[in-house]
Amino acid sequence: MAAHQASPSQFMYLHTCPEFQLFLEYTPTAVAMFDRHMRYMAATRRWLTDYGFQQESYIGREHYEIFPQTPDKWKTAHQLCLTGCTENSSTDSFVREDGSVEWVKWKGCPWYDCNGEIGGTIFSSEIIIESKYTQEAEIEKQTALATTIKDISQPNCAETDVNHSEAQFRELYRHTRQAALNAQKQAHQLERTIEELKKTQTQLVQSEKMSSLGQLVAGVAHEINNPVNFIFGNIVHANGYVEDLLNLLKLYQQTYPQPTLEILEEIDAIDLDFLMMDLPKLLNSMKIGADRIREIVRSLRNFSRHDEAQMKAVDIREGIDSTLMILQHRLKATTTRPEIKVIKDYEPLPLIACYAGQLNQVFMNLLANAIDALEEQWIQGNYAICNSQLALRASGCSKSSVLQESQIFHPKIRIATKMIERDCIAICIADNGSGMTPEVQKRLFDPFFTTKPVGVGTGLGLSISYQIVEKHGGKLYCRSKLGQGTEFVIEIPIHHLENT
Repeated sequence: MAAHQASPSQFMYLHTCPEFQLFLEYTPTAVAMFDRHMRYMAATRRWLTDYGFQQESYIGREHYEIFPQTPDKWKTAHQLCLTGCTENSSTDSFVREDGSVEWVKWKGCPWYDCNGEIGGTIFSSEIIIESKYTQEAEIEKQTALATTIKDISQPNCAETDVNHSEAQFRELYRHTRQAALNAQKQAHQLERTIEELKKTQTQLVQSEKMSSLGQLVAGVAHEINNPVNFIFGNIVHANGYVEDLLNLLKLYQQTYPQPTLEILEEIDAIDLDFLMMDLPKLLNSMKIGADRIREIVRSLRNFSRHDEAQMKAVDIREGIDSTLMILQHRLKATTTRPEIKVIKDYEPLPLIACYAGQLNQVFMNLLANAIDALEEQWIQGNYAICNSQLALRASGCSKSSVLQESQIFHPKIRIATKMIERDCIAICIADNGSGMTPEVQKRLFDPFFTTKPVGVGTGLGLSISYQIVEKHGGKLYCRSKLGQGTEFVIEIPIHHLENT
């Protein structure tokens, strides 16, 4: 298996994501995440406290560098986890630097990157020295109980000893039951923690993929922009030069209306009249094409906003239009369905302080989902019409064409922007697709939930969109009725920047 190293962007994300930092701070269990070389990527506050080192000093350092006294059996467990195994121990001793001994129970498992390769390990542990003492105390109680039972079997045992033994047994049972409940609670807590870490790791991979896509889009747009500007600038000059040459040619024709036979033959060979009429049109078509390329490049750069890591005041409608430009190929008519009509209802809005690239990602997710829903509805609508046609033909009815025209589905997406309060705007993206059931709506923003077939989509698009809108202090919610379409509403407060 190829070696895998955690990328700098993964370390940076774990450092800067506020939600993940809160998760690390308040998780009650000691959990740490490592790369393939046992270098720390993240650790909960409980882990840092239990093992006694400062939070700012551990990121990127090897575990064995911090704890050179790590037992060989633990190193072996680390290596086994990198092969896909899950390792654990219910009771293990751990010698600290000062020579003191702690008792721990631990569990380790691998985590996987977006290519399905093992990227590193996740380990959880719990200091159980108090549990160890409790266990020893319980053993003593059980020994005492056994002695008491033995004494009870003697004929001269007093009734008071029997009562005392019963009280000890009840006390022992209470402690044992409480210990079992505590162990069960901790096991459930550990399972939830590991599950949350796996979800966070998957979202981290998805965010990194989107970041890489943004870099790629920005780079491609930049590389295309330079030659396009060169072509566009030269077309303007070429148009002027051609116009001058055609004027000169007309002047020659007026001055010398009777050319030589050789010139007449060449005029006929090249079809001079058509050339003089078509050449300006050709240059104008090239200018229109160059304009179109520049518009696409501008949309790509606006969509990616890769260089804007801080909040900036932007026109939110430009981001929507840039996203529509990128999705234009999916909106056009195909051999299987008509064009998806986009209806814009933009109200005047002030500039919005936001992370434009992230909001454009939200627009992309919502619009792509709307297109998917309309394509699915088109397939279902055609199937229903075909069934109706067959039924009419079977009954001998001749109004099939009227039925088809009245029932044909016209896919539409409506995008509206408006002020809903003095300091808040709303962006509404609605489609006239098949809609959703209440059950689906309840799980819509859950990570990994999807109604698409296996292998189509990750189930993270709407979950990540919800987090992005929350990061802006806004709300993202859905209104849908089965058979009547779906509308997503984004509400974002208008932040005021000091320099805007």
